[in-house]
Amino acid sequence: CDANNYETVQKAVELAVKDKPLVYVFESGEMNGVNKIEDLFKETGREQLFVPPYLGDSRQLLAMILCSSGTTGLPKGVCVSHAHLITMYGNRFPGYNFQLLFNFSPLFWATGVFTLMISLISGLTRLITRKPFSEDWCFELLERFQVDWIFTPPSYAHLLLQHPRVKTANWSNIRL
Repeated sequence: CDANNYETVQKAVELAVKDKPLVYVFESGEMNGVNKIEDLFKETGREQLFVPPYLGDSRQLLAMILCSSGTTGLPKGVCVSHAHLITMYGNRFPGYNFQLLFNFSPLFWATGVFTLMISLISGLTRLITRKPFSEDWCFELLERFQVDWIFTPPSYAHLLLQHPRVKTANWSNIRL
């Protein structure tokens, strides 16, 4: 989760999740007593010895909680099992011939999870920014980094296509 919603996530986990997962915080700065996402990337020297433990039936095991779109009211948490992720992403995306994938979606949106999973499964490089969405920033990134695959929520696509800069933008490298 992001540092600004850590308390909310912790309360939600306490109320809704039977087996308490570890919660990791992005850009936690000076927060004490929290698991920091950066710690997952520290080398231990034992990476080659890692064997994942058996955690139980993947159909019953919670993998993540995604936010719904909120089209019929406030967004709601949707529980997604490991089996669901395996079914959704397993062997579905072989042979993508793209160089750079980009989207602005946070990881709690389906589009954010989709691009993360596809980049990990397919070995694609994913462009990441810490800045929030703005049309000008998106135009700059798409052109500067020669993105060839963009996946974005319809609301962002609409804003980009209505922007005056779309008339002169060079998006010839975007293939999907």
